[in-house]
Amino acid sequence: MKVHSSEQTIKWFLSTLSMVLGFTIIIFAIGQLIVRLLFAALGIWFIAYGFQLKTGNSMKKVIYTAFFGRRWF
Repeated sequence: MKVHSSEQTIKWFLSTLSMVLGFTIIIFAIGQLIVRLLFAALGIWFIAYGFQLKTGNSMKKVIYTAFFGRRWF
């Protein structure tokens, strides 16, 4: 049976801790990106809904008009 020195144990612990911290940061960053995209989509939806109520057009027509202009209708 091989006996590990305390230096090897400390290196193993620090490397494991570093990897876990790195993966946690990556997962957190991906989660933040998804949340930001969802909030952006929700904001766009509320703006389009407001224009729909204001103009009386359908949501599809409001979004197409916003992205492509009036020439499509």
